[in-house]
Amino acid sequence: MAGRAALADHPLMSTPELATTHAPAPSANPPCGPVLTPAAARSIAAEITRLRALMDEEFTSRRREIQDVDRGDGDAHLAIGEDEVVVRARIAHLDALLSQATIVDHQAGGGDAVTLGSLVTLEDAATGRRNTYTLVAWNDGGPASVSAASPVGQAIMGRSAGETVTIVLPNGRERRMLIAEVQTPAPPLL
Repeated sequence: MAGRAALADHPLMSTPELATTHAPAPSANPPCGPVLTPAAARSIAAEITRLRALMDEEFTSRRREIQDVDRGDGDAHLAIGEDEVVVRARIAHLDALLSQATIVDHQAGGGDAVTLGSLVTLEDAATGRRNTYTLVAWNDGGPASVSAASPVGQAIMGRSAGETVTIVLPNGRERRMLIAEVQTPAPPLL
């Protein structure tokens, strides 16, 4: 496993811009699959690197210790093997996540388009009821948040206040929502 690609070598990260896109234009197709910020993508890549180091160093070390202490302890070898399977599955999951993700960054200076981190007030066209949500990446959810990968998130990503969107729900129903207000935070200072 040594020498596996780090974030900079990952297919999505091969451009100088970290393969970052800005919020898509309203006419563009919404992102499919998980949507990540560049920071989340770097965090996932760092976790992959950490897990690969664990595979390369700790499990090899544990096997040597078992061989030095007791050559006949099959249970210890099985336990290490089970731990390796769990770590390998986690690496595969995270690697697939990075490969399938759309990486979206805040537009410079904020802007009025809905992006990750935007506080969006939606008004149901049928009832007039208003709800305010924060658009988040797939794993950043909270009580008043909407995932960018959800039907609502995909419908509003890249749109602006005053636009009406049609949201196709998983059960096939459609809801029309007015984007009443968008508050997009300025990008974080690094």
